[in-house]
Order: sequence, then structure tokens, then C-alpha cells
Amino acid sequence: MSDAIKLNRFVKRLELNENAKRNSIYISLNFDPSENHSKEKMMAITNTYMEKIGFGKQPYLVYQHYAAGHPHLHVVSIYILSRQTN
Repeated sequence: MSDAIKLNRFVKRLELNENAKRNSIYISLNFDPSENHSKEKMMAITNTYMEKIGFGKQPYLVYQHYAAGHPHLHVVSIYILSRQTN
């Protein structure tokens, strides 16, 4: 997907939920150069991390690139508040 398509998906999600705030987070998950995890393992680590910080049910994008001298992932997410019922 292009950057424009990825951004548009976030915008559409925001429009679908009137409780959405335009708050976002950026996370960089960094690994030691000796850690040669598969993509599946890195996604499992990312999913666990997002669950543990309370963002597991939020939409998020994960990017991996090789510009640095160590394996790392970039994670971008928006925070959508849940409706509270009284």
C-alpha cells in the first residue's frame, strides 16, 4: 500500500467513530543486531507489546526497514476511546 492509502485508512477509521480523538502514538521497537527474528516473530512481539500497553485493540501500522545497523520496527497508532455505558 502507498503512504496515501495507509493514511486514508486511518482517516476513514476516525470518521467511523465519533469517539475518536486525533491522538496518535509512534513507537520504535529496536533489537540487538544478533537477533535475527523472522517477520512472524517480530509481529508477535509487536502484537504482545501493543496488548501490554493497552493498544492491542487499536488500529496500528507496523513498518520494518533496514536503514539502521540493527533490526527495528516502527509502529504508528491512533487511539479510539470506547463508549462507556452508564
